[in-house]
Amino acid sequence: MRYQCRKRLISTLNPLLIKPSDCLDISGRVSFKCQFYDSGAIYAGGSNGIRYAQLTQSKSGSQNLPFPADTQGFLYYYLRPDASPLEGSLRFRVTQSHYVWTFDVGQDLRTPGGLPWQIMLVQIACRDNYDSVRAQLVREGLVPAEDMLRCQAMFRKKAKINLHGTLFHLGSPFVVDFSSRVCLTVATQPDAVHEVDLQVFTIRSQGGYNNPWAGSALARFEASQDLKRRVLHMRIVSIVTPVACTVNAEEYSGRIVRPEEGALLLVRTRSGGQIPWSYDIDAKRTPTAEALRILWDASGYGAEPHFR
Repeated sequence: MRYQCRKRLISTLNPLLIKPSDCLDISGRVSFKCQFYDSGAIYAGGSNGIRYAQLTQSKSGSQNLPFPADTQGFLYYYLRPDASPLEGSLRFRVTQSHYVWTFDVGQDLRTPGGLPWQIMLVQIACRDNYDSVRAQLVREGLVPAEDMLRCQAMFRKKAKINLHGTLFHLGSPFVVDFSSRVCLTVATQPDAVHEVDLQVFTIRSQGGYNNPWAGSALARFEASQDLKRRVLHMRIVSIVTPVACTVNAEEYSGRIVRPEEGALLLVRTRSGGQIPWSYDIDAKRTPTAEALRILWDASGYGAEPHFR
């Protein structure tokens, strides 16, 4: 039996404290607002509300997509046990009913690309339209006030926050598009963020440069087993959109090997062998190399090569 969740008044963002009355039905809405019990007339999402996703169209600009049908469940704050305190996000757990026990058997709402729908803590901290959510997180002790201030100090002046490419430690997952550059933000220092720009999936050909693969994936950096150098590899954690070859697949023998889910990204050697893609963070003096050194050091590896 479907529970008619008409109210936008909820008591908590803590998944351990949710009540049946906290259930929301936002099916088909372009945006929604919710009010917390003790926050007076301040609404989460401000005048624009909390939105689902945007579809970018080259001629007509961006279009706001409505929440999918049957989007009923609980808004809650998520933070992995092994994550940095700044990696938290607001998520929506889709459930079959308003009963609290269904939270554990439900599934997090997904974006059109298949990733978990979320509003990152750095967005909540820095955007005025999330002021009510920000206050509620601090009020419930889900985010310490000092962490909220740290987010603001780091990201307040950043015009655009990299939603699926902000790294807080070496193992932070990020989204890669095989047909474009890998652009990431390293957020490990309390007073600054650093940018990573890597041309990983591009190869040189007779006609210039091209990307032999299309598709996208969730990836992460991993430290090499090389004890003498500080080297990073890239693991393809999961495929988000299917991998497709943009050239003649039967004849392709370029440097970048087809990305495979669960495996390290491989490149071909001149002799025809295959080895993991690697990046020596001490071999260059570029902003990208500096950002990756900061990420390495902040992850507890220190200045010496780390055996993993």
